[in-house]
Amino acid sequence: MKNKLKSYLVFTSLMYRVLVYFIVPIFMAGIVFVYGGALGGAVPIVISVLLSAAEIVCDNWLFGGIQAKDAERLDYLKTSERGNKIMRNALRMDIVRKLLTALIVLGICFVVPIWSKGGKGYIALQASGTTEALLSTYAYAVAISWCCSIFGIFIARYGSMVWTNAMVGYGVAMLETGLWSISGRMKNLWGYSLFYILVGVAFSVLCVKAAMKRMEDGYCDK
Repeated sequence: MKNKLKSYLVFTSLMYRVLVYFIVPIFMAGIVFVYGGALGGAVPIVISVLLSAAEIVCDNWLFGGIQAKDAERLDYLKTSERGNKIMRNALRMDIVRKLLTALIVLGICFVVPIWSKGGKGYIALQASGTTEALLSTYAYAVAISWCCSIFGIFIARYGSMVWTNAMVGYGVAMLETGLWSISGRMKNLWGYSLFYILVGVAFSVLCVKAAMKRMEDGYCDK
């Protein structure tokens, strides 16, 4: 695990770490703290959508263009015998990091209103008064946010410009907002959560395979 983490950190700049590890979570928590009362039941929707979009845009400074045919960001790894392993570890750790970020950020955003406003008028607790409803909404928010961010980066990595990530992020935000509006989802949040996790896993595999194929093809200049 230590070596995998080191492989991942090789690709992260100081700006990326500050932005993703500190600014984004603080910004999300700030939205909930200031506007949570006004947003009410829309809090998990707003935060999960914004988090997905932020992950997709920020990915440009990490693995932007890594799946593009004319990508040059992998060239220096080809000089090392451990290049493939470092790349694969970094890609996998990034996927895990995105899931952990969704768990933490959305967890904070669910706790902040309860702590600051006693939970009054907040999402599922208001509607049903049960802890299970809150947990299922939290699981759904994490699953759909992570799934959409992985789907978005898979598409965006075929382009190297930040505007590509921004456009993909916007499109995914619209898609995710629509998915939150699916009729009848409240009756089976756990089932939908599992579905989005499985879809996210599928796109995670595709992300790793697409990047590794691009790197391996580069050895023979395909």
